[in-house]
Amino acid sequence: MRIKIILTILILTTYFTGFSTIWTVNSSGTTFTPATITITVGDTVNFSIASSHDATEVSQATWNVNGNTPLSGGFQTPMGGGLVLPAQLTVGIHYYVCSPHASMGMKGTVTVQACTVPSTPGTISGNTSPCSLSSYTYSVAAVSGATSYTWTLPGSWTGTSTTNSITTVAGGINGNITVMASNNCGYSGTQTLAVSVNTAPATPGTITGNTSLCSLTYDTYSVVSVSGATSYTWTLPTGWSGTNTTNSITALSGTSSGNITVKANNTCGSSTPKSIAVTVNTPPATPGTINGSTGVCKNTTNTYSVYSVSGATSYVWSLPTGWSGTSSTNSITTSSNSTSGNIVVVANNSCGSSGFQTLAVTVNVVDTSVTQSGSMLFANAYGASYQWINCYNNSIISGQTSQSFTASTNGSYAVVITKNSCTDTSACYTISSLGINENQLISDINIYPNPSNGVFQINNMNTTVVNNIKIEVYNLQGERVFYSEKTISRIDLSNQSNGMYFLKIYDGYTILTKKLIIQ
Repeated sequence: MRIKIILTILILTTYFTGFSTIWTVNSSGTTFTPATITITVGDTVNFSIASSHDATEVSQATWNVNGNTPLSGGFQTPMGGGLVLPAQLTVGIHYYVCSPHASMGMKGTVTVQACTVPSTPGTISGNTSPCSLSSYTYSVAAVSGATSYTWTLPGSWTGTSTTNSITTVAGGINGNITVMASNNCGYSGTQTLAVSVNTAPATPGTITGNTSLCSLTYDTYSVVSVSGATSYTWTLPTGWSGTNTTNSITALSGTSSGNITVKANNTCGSSTPKSIAVTVNTPPATPGTINGSTGVCKNTTNTYSVYSVSGATSYVWSLPTGWSGTSSTNSITTSSNSTSGNIVVVANNSCGSSGFQTLAVTVNVVDTSVTQSGSMLFANAYGASYQWINCYNNSIISGQTSQSFTASTNGSYAVVITKNSCTDTSACYTISSLGINENQLISDINIYPNPSNGVFQINNMNTTVVNNIKIEVYNLQGERVFYSEKTISRIDLSNQSNGMYFLKIYDGYTILTKKLIIQ
């Protein structure tokens, strides 16, 4: 087995001019290992063999017949071996045997080849004006016979290689790049390339421009020109737009705050960036849900509000037609009329207005119409609460809380009606016919049984002389559930739910109203 060891001491010999390798030959029984080696002129062979063996150079003829006659001028080691120096290892084949055991075939050969130092490398290829801290590759054409290359770089440059090219990072110092080719015979001459280092521009100075602005507005930002810069790279916050390669830029702001940065550039790269923080002020967000009643009564006062909107400095309210109320804050007190509609609010600041927030409101209008028949007044609103009053002094008429009211004396009367939590008062109606015989329809007709299971008998209807008769029954929701235009003696409401109903009988000029109860 052949083992190469780099010789670190200089062997003073006329044959040795460069590198040297020591080759080791061992013994195993009566065999040299390895028995055959090939070396280069200037190398050394170390016989590391047992104490019962030596290594004696013989002629080829002696070697062929396993003889042991030493070759005149050849090498010979003592028993146990030793070094054979390059001076004894000229170019050619050296035959050797173990003197005591040659007859047993213990022999070997050392073949010595000629050694030539590589020629000087050719011109170094690469950038002669590199940029500091940038990576570059330099190379030479491969040199015949070279097994390695040695590169040197200017101070502060970095990079290593043993091939015919090297990748470096340029430092900040000018100087020379050199290369030598080598093999085990030595080093070639030196090839040199002078390099001059350039640098990237310095960091720009302070950026000037507006640091607080509204979204979707234009502003110009700039820096003082940087020495050596050939262009500039601007970076804007997300959503902004604008581009330029000079030392100023006109930008259209988006909705996001952030940093505006600029770098100065040249062929050697870019400077570190310079930044300025900018704040974008946007119109307020749309207000949240409007708080307040969605069902109001006519001619009532109601307050509506929204939670304060971040960044808002004022609010604008709009109301349904005919309503009154003004405010520039996040709440408003209103006065309604009879018109339903939308309450709308927007938030404002110096950058504009928010979207609209809307609340639909319904005005619950009470039907205050009244039907008059002689001395009897009938409120047309069903399913409500009633209180009849005397219009002369607006006093309550005690006990008169039915849908109908029959005056006992001439006068002016109205009804206060409450429905869906809203209260309103009818117009005043004048009764001046008392003393005139009341129509016979009211005094003659009797309804029974009442309450009933839904079937009601009408007594005296067939004997009462009436014209244009109309019979109607309404539930508390104001829905008509029974109708007839002829004289009948029976009303069947058995298909209706239990509860209170209102019977109205018309004869063309008078009206009879009665409560019907199904239970």
